[in-house]
Amino acid sequence: MHTYHPSLPRIRALTTPLSLPPSVLPSLPPSLTPFPQTIIPYDGVLPAPQPLYEIGSRWYNSLRNEQAVKSMLGAVYADDKAWGDRLVEQIMAPTENKHGQSVFTSILFAPKPEHTFEETLTSLQKANIPLLLLYGKEDPWIFPSWGQRVKRQVPEATYFELSPAGHCPHHETPQAVNALMVEWLKEQEEGGREGGVDAGREGRRTFFEPVTGKEISATLLDGQPRDLVEWVLASTFFR
Repeated sequence: MHTYHPSLPRIRALTTPLSLPPSVLPSLPPSLTPFPQTIIPYDGVLPAPQPLYEIGSRWYNSLRNEQAVKSMLGAVYADDKAWGDRLVEQIMAPTENKHGQSVFTSILFAPKPEHTFEETLTSLQKANIPLLLLYGKEDPWIFPSWGQRVKRQVPEATYFELSPAGHCPHHETPQAVNALMVEWLKEQEEGGREGGVDAGREGRRTFFEPVTGKEISATLLDGQPRDLVEWVLASTFFR
């Protein structure tokens, strides 16, 4: 998710990284799903070629049921108390739209973006756009090494790791996310943080989430590996 402050159009806050690891592709409909365009050329414009529509429609129909939605939510949230039947209903409602299968197919088989994730980050740097990263430590899909990778490429970004929090920190830990975003946006309105992006900033803060009844920690990270696993990933797949 990204957000724009109305009075600060050149500021962007990201609550989740924009890349997905290959391991989640079989269970998700991400727009980054690779597809050999040479087999059935497709530019992503509707209507999709019939063979692709048939594949997309079958996959779509297999996912749009309460059991599948609850299973996915249970996998990506750190605390089941953060979601319930109301969220499941809200997710299910749009799937009844008659154009759902077509849109899903377009997202699934559309060509890759014109720019890579790294190129997009570089563009943000060149444009001198401040960047805030808020990340769930317990996210089972986009695990910490992905956020660290962004921080290493954009060292001037502010990066907080929230815990316990999964794939949707803006929904699971709204008190922490909202407080950190408001504080950061205020800093940008005042011209940035004196002494540097993280100068004088508390290394660890806590917030109380009334829905789950849990205390959430927000830890300021510099993007460097903290253990052997993260070091190996930073030296190989997440350079």
